[in-house]
Amino acid sequence: MKLRLNKIAVGLLFIASLTGITACSKSDDNQPAATVTPSVDLTISAEKINEIKKNLSIYVDVTKISNIIPLDYPNLYFVDLKGSNPLITTADGKYFLGDQIFKVSDNKNAVNIVQNVQFKLNADKLAKISPSDIIEYPSSIKEEYVVYVFSDPTCPYCRDFHKSLPEINNLGITVRYIGFPRAAEFSPILKKVWCSADKKAAFSSIINGQMINSDECQANPIDSFTDLGHEVGVNGTPNVFLPDGRKVGGFMKPDELYQALLEIRNSDK
Repeated sequence: MKLRLNKIAVGLLFIASLTGITACSKSDDNQPAATVTPSVDLTISAEKINEIKKNLSIYVDVTKISNIIPLDYPNLYFVDLKGSNPLITTADGKYFLGDQIFKVSDNKNAVNIVQNVQFKLNADKLAKISPSDIIEYPSSIKEEYVVYVFSDPTCPYCRDFHKSLPEINNLGITVRYIGFPRAAEFSPILKKVWCSADKKAAFSSIINGQMINSDECQANPIDSFTDLGHEVGVNGTPNVFLPDGRKVGGFMKPDELYQALLEIRNSDK
């Protein structure tokens, strides 16, 4: 079994993604990431990639590695894993770190160098979702913001968020739903929603506690959405993301969501 060595240490890093269980939760604290000029060479050779994969093969299935990116610190690498939370590791595979590694910039701000990489990968993955697989609720006035929301219509907080959509849309916010089951037993329900001829109506029916007349189908994106959620850092439902890959938070009331988006925009100036 590949997790036999250093089982406790590696297990702690993987436990959330391996269980596939998330909470139906309110907003969590997520600060917008600043940027800082890298102080190390961020290129990586094919030889180094192969070295890292070989050293990690003791602990993980290397076929799940989709990307290896150097971090802005000597000998630290961001390892993107298909369907799982990423790893931060040294090239020799002997040290693993969490997702909070800060660098103090010239203006004395602490910058999370892991998030800068994570957000870029998140943005690329969100941009690749087919528009036909998204349930979109467009802004009812001039659009100011677009958010992706990982949601499960069986989740109470997701229901509260959904019921506030008219107010959210009236604030200039377009909402794009991505189906994400908060636990494995809810996956069949989401698959039926995404297999419906009218996904929007089916989603609303489940929100309202109604049954839907739909069967699961082969061509539905819920399994890939579940993998995507783990990869980008979904830790509850609903989880709100910007198109640039930054996580805004969990459940928020419409005015709280608008204020959070405004603060992120202002921080970018």
